[in-house]
Amino acid sequence: MELSGLVDSCRLYVVAAEVPEHENLLRLYFHDREGFRMEELPFRRFAVLSSPEQISTRAGFTALAGDLPLKVLAEFDSAADYAAALAELRGSKRPWLFFRDPVRQALMRCRVRLFSGMAFGEIRRLSLAVTATDELVSALEVYVDGRAARFTAATPDEERLLLEAFLRSVSEADPDIVEGHELGNRIIPALEKACRRHKLPLALGRGGSVVVRSSGSFTLPEGQMRCGICRAAGRQFIDSWILARLYDARTRVLESCDPPDLAEHFGLRGSSEAERTHELTGILAPAYFYQAQVLPLDFQELPLRGNGGNLDALFISEYLNAGHSLPLPEPPEEFQGALTRAERQGVFRQVRHADVRSLYPSILLAGMAAPARDELRVFPRLLRELRRFRLAAKDAEKNADTPELKRESGALQSAFKILINSFYGYLGFPQGSFNDCALAAEVTRRGREILGAMLDYLNASKAVVIEADTDGVYFQMPEGVESAAFDAGLRGVLPPGIEVEFDAEYPAMFSYKSKNYALLRSDGGISLTGAALKSRALEPFQREFINFIVSALLRGRPETAAAEYERLKREIAEHRLPLEKFAKTEVLNDSPAAYRKKLESGSGRHSAAYDLALAARRVYNAGDRVRFYVTGTQKKPKLSGNTVLLEESDGTRNENVAFYLDKLEALYNNYRPFLDGAAEGK
Repeated sequence: MELSGLVDSCRLYVVAAEVPEHENLLRLYFHDREGFRMEELPFRRFAVLSSPEQISTRAGFTALAGDLPLKVLAEFDSAADYAAALAELRGSKRPWLFFRDPVRQALMRCRVRLFSGMAFGEIRRLSLAVTATDELVSALEVYVDGRAARFTAATPDEERLLLEAFLRSVSEADPDIVEGHELGNRIIPALEKACRRHKLPLALGRGGSVVVRSSGSFTLPEGQMRCGICRAAGRQFIDSWILARLYDARTRVLESCDPPDLAEHFGLRGSSEAERTHELTGILAPAYFYQAQVLPLDFQELPLRGNGGNLDALFISEYLNAGHSLPLPEPPEEFQGALTRAERQGVFRQVRHADVRSLYPSILLAGMAAPARDELRVFPRLLRELRRFRLAAKDAEKNADTPELKRESGALQSAFKILINSFYGYLGFPQGSFNDCALAAEVTRRGREILGAMLDYLNASKAVVIEADTDGVYFQMPEGVESAAFDAGLRGVLPPGIEVEFDAEYPAMFSYKSKNYALLRSDGGISLTGAALKSRALEPFQREFINFIVSALLRGRPETAAAEYERLKREIAEHRLPLEKFAKTEVLNDSPAAYRKKLESGSGRHSAAYDLALAARRVYNAGDRVRFYVTGTQKKPKLSGNTVLLEESDGTRNENVAFYLDKLEALYNNYRPFLDGAAEGK
């Protein structure tokens, strides 16, 4: 699908871009139908100033149109001049703007977007999997172009042969993307160590360029997650572990991001880890691939950056290419959020869901609203175009006559959905040049008003409202009412431009509390929503017991929960429950070394997971999972000093029975009112 009218890239089939450190040029790598080639475009690093008097460094100044505060574009003939100007600007009291990443700058100014004119299936991908210790890479798997290769080594001499054969295979395959699971944290570091042992360059880039690795991070709900960043000329490096973590942050459906759990969840069928990584990346990466055709960012950077900053770069790019001045972000303001509440608790039968389609984008589009400082009205134009392309992609997905076309169209509409839904969030983004908290507050007010109108209609119609959340309602139909007339009546209370769809019906629903509920699907499966029902903070035996209780409630067999509770009590008391059922899992957001420094400086607090990682036989890094269980005899023990790493347990049954029995009892008591029929529901 052509994206003309949205962002017109001046070059097609660009698979990678780089700005050499001391040069004023944008180097583009192409892999089109004619094969691989390279091109260089002139590019000057830039900053946007309030006034040219802010710097004395040699620069070319261009006055930007309009009266917004940042009205001078300063461009520099050398990287040295640019660095000198930035040093001056850091002491300036007047506002200014720059982008730290020169590739982002170049993509903006040269109006280039990666992968323009390409479908995801056209790029060449090479997937890696490595088995290694600190002393030896014993196995290395490569999957590319539907073919698998496996290299093995049992001695240092064989390891050298393995590395040489692997590096030849990369050069011959000439991939656009190198991908692996924990690529930056585990695979590339292991290959770097092995190459150093044999004085070989880890030449994974085009033209034999060596991989350069640095430290980076990405944002999850629980905080910043550290990760390794890999770069080499002409290649993109994609880590399926990062993509899986971000997927789980949105969906909260994964047991873990380890390969076996991912293979089970996504139904991966590859015969090797490298092939399964290829499948997984093929599922999770296309949405970012198509976003790269719109946003002025490097493909591998997209998963690491927040949607607010990505959209800001797009808006600024449009303004600079129009020669227009830029605004400054306004200070953040608090405003009332969406309408969310659980109207009733308990188990309900024959439940419908009414969902307002793209509520916040629809409110913005219905009034063609723009941020107050968006003088060129870029915001509504891009939102309108993205919505148009998404609807076209949805139609293409629906009417696709091949699985490949259906998959590509689905990835395209998913990418646009992510971007479209980010427009509302951008309004409250503190660093957004065009943010507008007043407009964000007005959108949420209209959203509450629309959902309120739906609730008024449902209550007046004698429907049983169970849960209302931002843009949708779960409810039971009123008795004796025909659904077609009922649905038409609900649609009739909505303002122009706002559409509701009745997207699902469920045989049963369990409403625990606001934003925490379970649905029995028509196919017999159960979907859980909310941290109270599936929190990662819970031990496996607790999550399994909750699943049992919820299933019993939804399937109309609440009496079976008491027997399961008694069985679990006996298993725990008699040390018969496997130790892994007690193992709590925590991810190290920072390195154990950084944690130690914080403790030594007095700025940190003791954490059982980090203390175990520091004392472990193996080396733990940021991003690693720590699985441990609690020992001792106290019902309320101090965790630090009373825990054991699951992987270092010798099988001794030293779990804290009193602690875990207390947890089980508290959990059971939480659900007793529902099991005993005392809670509301019908």
